[in-house]
Amino acid sequence: MLSEDVENEMSDLRFEHEAEFCRVFREGLFISDDKPGLPAFERCKKRHALIEWLDRRVDFGVFPPFGGKIMGFSHILYQGLRTSHEYKMYLSVIANAGTYCVRAPNTLCSESFFGSMQDGYGPLGPRNS
Repeated sequence: MLSEDVENEMSDLRFEHEAEFCRVFREGLFISDDKPGLPAFERCKKRHALIEWLDRRVDFGVFPPFGGKIMGFSHILYQGLRTSHEYKMYLSVIANAGTYCVRAPNTLCSESFFGSMQDGYGPLGPRNS
């Protein structure tokens, strides 16, 4: 679904945004976690590219805040992607050996946190009303 062949086909058909989506998600999700021998710096660059892509055209300073969707993703998925990639980058900095098992952390903690917040308080808003 996110392969280089799909990306190239999207580009050939002039679906540039979709081709970029394929590349950024393939590199930011799969290659950054699953490619053996990839230096930590390269993993971080690919993760950072995905975070930057997720932040495009998103201004969290506007009111009213985003509802259930952010850039077409459910807000839980969006928040899970952002936080999981951010803490993987932090882990690479604070790990004693400069590396860690990329399969150990996952988005479950982030998804559980934001899901619990919504279940307990409903969607967060001003003064939580």
